[in-house]
Amino acid sequence: MFDEHIVEIQYNDNVIVARKDVFELYELLDSVTDNRKHAKLLIVGKDTKLTEEAKNVIISENEKRKEFILAEAIIVHTLGQRIITNLYIKFVSSFYPTQCFDQQEKALNWLSQFIKIQKPL
Repeated sequence: MFDEHIVEIQYNDNVIVARKDVFELYELLDSVTDNRKHAKLLIVGKDTKLTEEAKNVIISENEKRKEFILAEAIIVHTLGQRIITNLYIKFVSSFYPTQCFDQQEKALNWLSQFIKIQKPL
């Protein structure tokens, strides 16, 4: 974590993320956040892809947790990742603010506006 309110999730480079990987990730996320409000910094690995099932699970799991997620910044490396991420944002933007970035500093600056009044994790 960069801040007591921001949880970083980083996918490795050159992997295919499957449905079971997503469930494991959200189990870990739940244990770290313990149902407290937090912002998410998601860093997608270079040449990392998600299966269709994984994408659907991510949307579903984020909807379940929407009252605890203040905002989500997603860092991508390629045009293809940006296109997929923008589609994802259309689904979750009704849950909480979500934006795509190509630089971590910009993502963290954007997230900081959502965490100023929250208690630390």
